[in-house]
Amino acid sequence: MSSAPPSPLVWFQLYDSATGEPYKGTYSDYVSLPPDSVIAQFRDAAHLKNSSILTGITSSQFTIYKNKAAFDKRNAAVDDGKEEPLEEDSLVYGLGPSKKKPLLLSSRRQEAPVEVPLNPVSLEKSRIPKESSNG
Repeated sequence: MSSAPPSPLVWFQLYDSATGEPYKGTYSDYVSLPPDSVIAQFRDAAHLKNSSILTGITSSQFTIYKNKAAFDKRNAAVDDGKEEPLEEDSLVYGLGPSKKKPLLLSSRRQEAPVEVPLNPVSLEKSRIPKESSNG
């Protein structure tokens, strides 16, 4: 007796990497993908589905973890079972099988760019003496 193939639905949850909490109060959601899809394609589909709340974030700014336990161990020491994110070219097939076992998309927060103040520049016209045309 063979088991049923994994669902074409890939469940996911958006998380904020800085707080470790669901992103802006989101809940688990899903996208439908062909079985030969890779993580980068999943990431793009999930980003597109949530584009209205992800302003200023591109899909390439997400790190994908296989589950919540892996996400929680993202900052652990290697000896303590540190988990690495999934590679962009990894197959999605069989991952995120249900809303209780979703993939986690972690937003990589970027610090606001530091503005370096410039020295004030005089906007006055240069006062170069004009040559006299005595002649």
